[in-house]
Amino acid sequence: MFIERINKFWKYRTVKKEMIIIKTFQSPNYSQRKSKIDSIIIHHTGGSFPGCVHWLCNKEARVSAHYVINELGQIYELVPDHFRAWHAGRGAFDLNQDGIISESEKYFNDHSIGIELVAYPDDEDGKYHYSKSMKASLNSLVYAKLYEHKISYRNILGHKEIAP
Repeated sequence: MFIERINKFWKYRTVKKEMIIIKTFQSPNYSQRKSKIDSIIIHHTGGSFPGCVHWLCNKEARVSAHYVINELGQIYELVPDHFRAWHAGRGAFDLNQDGIISESEKYFNDHSIGIELVAYPDDEDGKYHYSKSMKASLNSLVYAKLYEHKISYRNILGHKEIAP
């Protein structure tokens, strides 16, 4: 599960004292949020930072994310948290762990924050590798959002968990 992977990932528990969020870009791909934020979905781009931002800010793409973290660890906000970014698509994950997948557990855009990590798969092993500064920025951002929105640690998910 993603939590096990993120526990390994967070062995770098470096949390920046000052987190700078850059608001240079704004995606037009968002809608009104009607639900309380209760989860964070982490994605990877599979492409470059310029390509990612161009795609997520292209109205015709109809996709977006709240945040993008580039290879240098710089955090860019594309959609403010109080809006619904279009990052997760339709999926299914038993977030409440009650054995039933409810309608809200099929539409994570309604109640989640989407974070994109700019990363490419390695040619040799096919895995994604992240820089220390990217990990530190992700940690800082996730911790801030967990606190700000009172999100449970277990609700940090990878896109693969909700839409395999």
